[in-house]
Amino acid sequence: LNMRGLFAVFLVFVCAKAANAAEYLYLDNPDTEPIIDHTEDKPYTESTAPKVVEFYSPHCGGCRAFKPTYIEFAREFTEKYPQVEFHAVSCIAHPDICRKENLRGYPSVFAYPGGSEISVYLERARGLRKPFDVDDLAAKLKLMGKGEGDGEADEDDNDEDKESDEKDDEDEKEDDEKEDDEKEVDEKEVDEKEDDEKEDDEKEDDEKE
Repeated sequence: LNMRGLFAVFLVFVCAKAANAAEYLYLDNPDTEPIIDHTEDKPYTESTAPKVVEFYSPHCGGCRAFKPTYIEFAREFTEKYPQVEFHAVSCIAHPDICRKENLRGYPSVFAYPGGSEISVYLERARGLRKPFDVDDLAAKLKLMGKGEGDGEADEDDNDEDKESDEKDDEDEKEDDEKEDDEKEVDEKEVDEKEDDEKEDDEKEDDEKE
């Protein structure tokens, strides 16, 4: 390529970046991690992970103001629940997707439990540092307390359940043995009673004779 060709390629690249900047708030920006801006290459709809999705307009002042809050909350939340993904959808770049969601305004944020296409609207707490309650969001995502390190906790729970089951089996065995012993005692008492009655009858017969 000659200098003119190189300049043309550079100009196209700059224009593409400018267009992306006009249509997206989070795209290809390491400062906005872990937010994933929805594109054809990275569609949020193909993710089966539990996720939070913000629908926004880059021209919306409230969306631009919410951007650092959303990023900070996503970082704090994924520290506790690393399996959760945070996405964002530009309604300027992808108007068809946003129309399907029947949005109430910008920004609108929804929670999607893992593997589910059914969304739950998240009411933002205005004026607070955290826009959402962590425990409430975890419940909506159906995480059931499965945060970082819960694998070990699950193993411990399984061990405890196993020990509990073994103890129940032992108790049940003891109860059965006790019941058998009581049954033997009852049968013995019945036999002795029958023998006594038989002796009494024989004695009575002898007296008659």
